[in-house]
Amino acid sequence: MTKGTIYRIEQVLEKLFQYMHQRKITDCGKLKREDIDGFIKTLTGYAIKTLSVSMYSLKTFLKYLYEQKIVTEDLCKYVPKIKHVKRRSIPSTWTETETIKILESIDRGNPCGKRDYAILLLITRLGLRQSDVINLEFNDLDWEKSTISFNQKKTKELLTLPLLEDVGNAIIDYLKNGRPISDLPFVFMKHYHPFEQMTDIYLILEKYLWFSGVGKKADRQNGPHSLRHSLAGRLLEKDTPVEVISSILGHSSINVTNEYLKIDLKSLAECALDPEEVLCNASE
Repeated sequence: MTKGTIYRIEQVLEKLFQYMHQRKITDCGKLKREDIDGFIKTLTGYAIKTLSVSMYSLKTFLKYLYEQKIVTEDLCKYVPKIKHVKRRSIPSTWTETETIKILESIDRGNPCGKRDYAILLLITRLGLRQSDVINLEFNDLDWEKSTISFNQKKTKELLTLPLLEDVGNAIIDYLKNGRPISDLPFVFMKHYHPFEQMTDIYLILEKYLWFSGVGKKADRQNGPHSLRHSLAGRLLEKDTPVEVISSILGHSSINVTNEYLKIDLKSLAECALDPEEVLCNASE
């Protein structure tokens, strides 16, 4: 079982345990069919892929409970089978013009704007995942070496990237002039009381899609992950080896990177901001 699979199972179990806590179920051995049915109903509305992964994770856990004789009934039989066909469509990308419009629509004169600008630069310039931006800590930034290094939330693997000048300047501006006072180790914070670690970036991007006039489109993904697709496309357009792209994006295997590269060649020249500095540093 890969680290990524274990991580996904942990995410589903966290939701299950929260559900059990709400129902005041303190012992996994007391789980019954109605509890499983109730939990599954809380996942209504999720994408098919997410549901497929969730059901697999739930079955894995319930199988463990039964094999270890923690429960007397095999509850796996109550978990529905959800068939998910692997994505074959071209990954969503933003053109360079659209990306610039999104970034320029951010009001960097206020604390939230400084934070949002730094966050979106980390994704558009370095291709960080939403989960890694949210969990970025001060210790992950090496200002002397101009690098950013962290254990990826999804793969658990260490990833080290160059801290590009514009990205670094945006982070410094936020830390000096925008970040709420807090003892938490996370770089990015919520800007309302109580000041806590951020939990979502999707709404941030959605806001600037509206402000910029770019808008959400029905025929493409509109979340932060689409910005990673755009970076991958730009790297590919520069004839960057797949191995290098995989390394920059922190993929667990070349096969994952190949999925990213299913991008219409006509759109490659219009993909996200030019990552030349990333390439230069990656090749050193």
